Amino acid sequence: MRSVATRPASTLVCPSCSTPLPTRLPTCPKCSHIAPVSSEESYHALLDVPESPNPFVVDARTLRRNFLQAQRVCHPDAWSGKGQKEQAIAAAQSSLLNKAYQTLLNPVQRAQYLLSKRGEATQETDQVDNHELIMDVMDAREELEDANTEAEIETVRNRNEGKFPLQTIPV
Repeated sequence: MRSVATRPASTLVCPSCSTPLPTRLPTCPKCSHIAPVSSEESYHALLDVPESPNPFVVDARTLRRNFLQAQRVCHPDAWSGKGQKEQAIAAAQSSLLNKAYQTLLNPVQRAQYLLSKRGEATQETDQVDNHELIMDVMDAREELEDANTEAEIETVRNRNEGKFPLQTIPV
């Protein structure tokens, strides 16, 4: 069986009744099939928001819409009349969705999550020891704040491309 994370939501079907699933969750509201979410599932995949070309960029409207849709499917209240096992799975799914949503919604938490996925965990209290870099970044931000036209912004960007080379992390 292929991982849920590798397929778009539109192609997922319930293993019990073959009905297309409304979200990336292994949960079918039609036949009440519910299964735990794979530990390999990324927050992006879970909430069906794209990870490429840049996993840091998240459309907040899409994120919220997909979160609410997924919560409707697995919210513990919707499973209150089912068995204890199903209720426990629904509670776990709902909790995971809340964590994924809050993480992807908050830029600092999103950055920490993305770094931790690549084995480079950081803390909000980590400090940059390169004071020259900090000053250069602050100067660049001030220049951008003072820019009034697209041409001025482009000039600042071009000047800083050499100072701050784009660093990419292989995926």
